[in-house]
Amino acid sequence: MAKVLERASKAAGLWGLEQDCRYPLIVKSGTNEAGREIRYFFNYSDASISFTYSYEVGTELLSNRKVCINEQIELDRWGVAIVESVTS
Repeated sequence: MAKVLERASKAAGLWGLEQDCRYPLIVKSGTNEAGREIRYFFNYSDASISFTYSYEVGTELLSNRKVCINEQIELDRWGVAIVESVTS
């Protein structure tokens, strides 16, 4: 059933980068008052994980460091990263 929904979502143009993430990595997004995209990356695990950041260049707000496309991001156990896009 999951593959059927995946194919239908892709065919309808509803499949995004967030859907390529797998548990325990959870991704949420929104737009701030400046009109910039904010993405929240949550590690719902008691083990550290890493993932490839596949979005536009941004600033990780908790560490105030630049994040580039295809960069590896490490999240501590139960960790979070918040990335603000540098483009609006």
